[in-house]
Amino acid sequence: MSTEKDETKAQTAADAADPINNPYLADATERINRVRAVLEGFRKAATPLTPAQLRAARSITVEGLQKAARLAEEQPNICGDLAEVGKLVDTTHFLMAYEGLREQALFLLRDVDQVIDQCKYEASKYTQGVYRMVKAYAVSATAPSKAQAQVEIMKPVFGRRRRPKPAPPADPDAPAVKK
Repeated sequence: MSTEKDETKAQTAADAADPINNPYLADATERINRVRAVLEGFRKAATPLTPAQLRAARSITVEGLQKAARLAEEQPNICGDLAEVGKLVDTTHFLMAYEGLREQALFLLRDVDQVIDQCKYEASKYTQGVYRMVKAYAVSATAPSKAQAQVEIMKPVFGRRRRPKPAPPADPDAPAVKK
C-alpha cells in the first residue's frame, strides 16, 4: 500500500516539470499574450537608441519639453520652424499620456516578481527541509545507495557558497621574508 502512495508522489513530482499538466500555464499564457498585444504597437514605433541618446532623452523632463515648446511658440523669429514646435508639443502629449502606462507596467512587474519570489521562498523552505532529512537519512548505515546518490545530486543546489576571503593588501614597507 505504501508503494502505491510512493509511486503517486513520484509521478506528481515528475509531472511538475511537464508543461501539459501545469495548471497555471493556461492563465500565464493568456496574460503573456495580452501583454504582447499591448507591446506590439510600441515595438513598431520604437527604434533602439545608443547609450548617449538614452542619456540625452532621460535627462529632460516633460515640464522642460513644455517650457521649450512655449518658448519656441512665443519666439518664432528666434527659434525657427514651427513644424518642429508641433512635433515637440506632440511629444509632450505622448509622454503625459503614456507615462501612467509605464508606471503601471513597472508596478505590474514588481507585483509579479513578489508573487514569484514568495512562491519560490515557500518552496525553497520545504525543499531545504526535505534535503536535510534525506541527508541525515543517507548518513545512516541502513540507507540505500540511491538516497546517498540523491544527496550528492542535490549538494550543489544547497551546498554552502562561501566567498573567498580577500587577501590582505601587501605592505610595501614590510621587510621581505626569505624562504
